[in-house]
Amino acid sequence: IVVRWVPTPNDIVDKMAELAKVTKDDVIFDPGCGDAVMLIRPVKKLGAKKGIGIEIDPKMVKVAQDKAKEEGVADRVVIKEGDILNEKDMAICAEASVVLIYIGDDLGARMAPVLQKLLKPGTRLVSHRFKLGDWEPDKTVTVKGEDGDEYKLHIWTIKEKK
Repeated sequence: IVVRWVPTPNDIVDKMAELAKVTKDDVIFDPGCGDAVMLIRPVKKLGAKKGIGIEIDPKMVKVAQDKAKEEGVADRVVIKEGDILNEKDMAICAEASVVLIYIGDDLGARMAPVLQKLLKPGTRLVSHRFKLGDWEPDKTVTVKGEDGDEYKLHIWTIKEKK
């Protein structure tokens, strides 16, 4: 798999957080967090309790950590180097109540079973554009960005384990 980093526009991150109904009690998780925009914005703008991200590229980990410092939220945004396909690395997502994702179909499909296993019931996931394999979203909406483009957002809520 070749992964290239493409940032989600700020206004779309805000719409994702709105769709997830982020509050001050939420812990946000972003697998493959890139520059951590999906963590920084909900923590800074909505007062989310904490943001946790994992990123495989050590250079992007540093970029994300520096950006969190610049934005004044480094005390509430944690970025770890790790692999989203490694369950041990992904274990840090267990405390999340909201997951914001922008990751391709292939990685999303491979990561979905890990998320379903590790996340607690009631956790809300919102994905920009891509689905998570054959895990059907509870809802899909199309939003218009400030750039005039349309963006598809998918939302899932973790159900009680049977």
